[in-house]
Amino acid sequence: MLCLAFPANADCQEALGAIKQPKFEGAFNACSQAADQGQAGAQLYLGYFYENKFGVAKDKKLALAWYLKAANQGHAGAQWVLGKRFYKSRLVRRDYKQAAFWLLKSAAQGFAGAQTMLGMMHEKGRGVEDSYAKALAYYKIAAEQGGDSEAQFSLGRMYEGGKGVEVDSQKAKAWFRQAAHQGHAGAQHELGIVHAQSAEDQIPKWRQELRQAAAAK
Repeated sequence: MLCLAFPANADCQEALGAIKQPKFEGAFNACSQAADQGQAGAQLYLGYFYENKFGVAKDKKLALAWYLKAANQGHAGAQWVLGKRFYKSRLVRRDYKQAAFWLLKSAAQGFAGAQTMLGMMHEKGRGVEDSYAKALAYYKIAAEQGGDSEAQFSLGRMYEGGKGVEVDSQKAKAWFRQAAHQGHAGAQHELGIVHAQSAEDQIPKWRQELRQAAAAK
């Protein structure tokens, strides 16, 4: 659902109400009027409508144009969307430098999704400096201040693998747990593995206790 894809805002409440029914044509008309009046949030939604054929024929050029209008007005969500599109080669050719350009603008406004993506880009050295330290910094901001589950999961990976930090299974488990509580499938999987390994490590101890109990009888 679109209402879950972007943060709700006052720019397009009428459209959101129409989407929930869902009546995409009504949502498109409401957003078109608001977008033409220069409302950045509505421009963002309109780009999403054109990209995903919601109430209108798919048009990649118009989708990109509306995203750019919203982003150039300083809308953090639109800047994040553009960064993702450049990173993943959707609507435009893949361009890591452009992805970083828009994500940095969004992250500077505290948008957790952009901070997480920048962390990933620094971890992989794509379009930005190859730096575990900077990756960790972005992940921590997004995880602690924004509560972003992907950032929490990524921090778990970093502590588990010793990327830029000392290996710390307890901290890894703690971050995996936070992400898992938000429904992050990868974190839930990792947490299951951690618990399974922990239980396996206890087997020799349990066997020894059984032997001691048997000898005491």
